[in-house]
Amino acid sequence: MERRDASVVPKMCLAGAVILWGSSFVAAKQALASFSPLALVFVRMALASAVFACLWPRMGKSRTLPGDWKWLALLCLFQPCLYFILEAHALTLTTASQAGVISALAPLLVTAGSRVFFAESFTAATGAGLVLCLAGGAGLSFLAGAEA
Repeated sequence: MERRDASVVPKMCLAGAVILWGSSFVAAKQALASFSPLALVFVRMALASAVFACLWPRMGKSRTLPGDWKWLALLCLFQPCLYFILEAHALTLTTASQAGVISALAPLLVTAGSRVFFAESFTAATGAGLVLCLAGGAGLSFLAGAEA
């Protein structure tokens, strides 16, 4: 009985993450009707910083080497900052559903990059996942219709 309950929690967390991620494009598109892309990114980063500030005392001390800080700064510049600025600007040029479809193609790009740069193998499960990804993206594109 306890084992069954334990397996439900990760699935519910995953479902919640998918719902939050999936609705983020729609919410961002609606917010862009009132805010500039930079203002939207600032609000997102401020909210995330507030959440992490509340969690900071509970987090364990990390071990970083002196040379790690330049790579962490570069990562912070590219991943949350530049990525969200470009995403917010792109949402002003397209629909939320089209942006979601483009993001749904990320597994294809990651798979291709891992093959090219890290010589990772391409398994049948990987192929099936990519086919599912592309089919879902194509289905969303063809069934979306004309969204404003």
